[in-house]
Amino acid sequence: MEVSILDIKSGNMGSLKNILKFIDLKFEIIEDKEKIKNANSLIIPGDGSFNVIDYIKKKNFIDELNSFFLRNKPILGICLGMQLFSNSSEEGEDKEGFGWISGKVRKFSNKLNVKIPHIGYNSIEIKKNHGILDGIRNQSDFYFVHSYYYDIENNEDILATTNHGINFPSIISKKNIIGTQFHPEKSQNNGIKFFQNFKNYIKKITC
Repeated sequence: MEVSILDIKSGNMGSLKNILKFIDLKFEIIEDKEKIKNANSLIIPGDGSFNVIDYIKKKNFIDELNSFFLRNKPILGICLGMQLFSNSSEEGEDKEGFGWISGKVRKFSNKLNVKIPHIGYNSIEIKKNHGILDGIRNQSDFYFVHSYYYDIENNEDILATTNHGINFPSIISKKNIIGTQFHPEKSQNNGIKFFQNFKNYIKKITC
C-alpha cells in the first residue's frame, strides 16, 4: 500500500515524510498529472497562499484531480491543501478552488481580538464520528498555522471545530475526502494517531 503526495510547491514536506516513515506508510512524491491518474490515494499538503491554485492550473492538474475525486479514491488535504477543496477564497482576489465541499475561505477578522495568524496548539471539538478520529479524544490538541479559515456551507461536512475568536471547521469530510486545517504531521502523538487512522482508511477504501 502506498500514498501519493502531490507536490504543489507550497511548504516544506519534511515533517510529512518523517511521520509517514514512522508509521511505515510508503509514499511517492508526484508532480505530474499522469501520476495523479495512476495513484491509489492522495495527500495534498500546503502552506502559504491560496494563489498556489495558479500553479495547479498551469500544471493542468485540475481535470485529473476532479476525476480522482469522482472515482471515490481517498484524499487528505492539509491546511492550504484542505482550503483548496472550497469554492473560492478571499485570499488571492477571490480565486476559485476545486469546489468539492461547498464553502468559502475567509480571513480571520481583526475585530475578533485574537492573534493573526493563528499559530500553535489548539483543541478540537468533535462533532461527528469518523474512522479518522478513532482513538482521538475530544479536546485533543493539534498544531495550527493559518490566517484564513474555511466557512463551510453544510454542517454535515464538519467532523470537528476549533475556536480562535470564532468556531471554525478544523476537520472536514465528504465522501472519500478528508481535510484538516491543522498540521497533523506537526502534532506529535495525536498526529501519529491521525495518520495511522488515515492509513487504515486507505486500506478500507482501496482494498
